Amino acid sequence: MQWRSEQLKSKSEKRLGSYDIYDEESRLVLQLGSNDPERIEARVENILKHYYFREINVNFGCPSIESGGAATYGASIMKDASLTGQLVSSIEKALSG
Repeated sequence: MQWRSEQLKSKSEKRLGSYDIYDEESRLVLQLGSNDPERIEARVENILKHYYFREINVNFGCPSIESGGAATYGASIMKDASLTGQLVSSIEKALSG
């Protein structure tokens, strides 16, 4: 798992710059999209080791299959209330852990 964490950190640094410049005063917002509760929990846990986010936005609003990539992503995921709840619970668990 350490390798995955370092790989994620490396990819994040390429997009965001050094994680040292982000702190509680930054206005960085993390936007997530997934239909896999375990994967989203792991991603939140890993990225929070390296960055401080002012808020986390879960992409439940994307209406387009082209931008979402599948019928179980974005706004269409809200058709499944149980899965939506599981995703939110997974994020909450990662934040409290």
